[in-house]
Amino acid sequence: MPIAMIEQCEEQGLDWAEMGLGADEVEPAKPRDNQRDVDQIKEQLSSKHGWVSLGEEGKRIQKVLAAMDADEDLDEFGAWEEHLEKNLRFPFEAVIAEFQERGPLRSGDKVVVTGIGDVTDEMYGIIVDLKVGKRKYAFPLCDLEATDKKSANCQLVKDYAIWFANR
Repeated sequence: MPIAMIEQCEEQGLDWAEMGLGADEVEPAKPRDNQRDVDQIKEQLSSKHGWVSLGEEGKRIQKVLAAMDADEDLDEFGAWEEHLEKNLRFPFEAVIAEFQERGPLRSGDKVVVTGIGDVTDEMYGIIVDLKVGKRKYAFPLCDLEATDKKSANCQLVKDYAIWFANR
């Protein structure tokens, strides 16, 4: 199946991995693949094109994940960390966009993001360093929105948050 067809199906929310045919539309044939092979190919194609369904954000997310070198043991968080370290410009102003159940920071608080922290957590994702006044905090990037809507940082943070929420 051409890649363009897979991407078109993803964009339209259609299942490209299956097709319904009537009995008069098929002919008997010897199997050429086993189920494990089919599942493996479906997984490879899904990981390569599955984000396209999210529109322009999905296409950018797909590019970040496609940059992962198959020979390296770089997970998706590693790909995002590398991409963000290369492309985010620090410091930048942001606002806490998600409800915070605990801690001193609340939704709507304005912060200054000073860099990417040393920790990535499966539950909270990439942790960034930020300041509020003179106080310093470590905080999940996925819960932030850059305030300068015209900056490249705004789109980068938004794309990461969309990926994180949909992974």
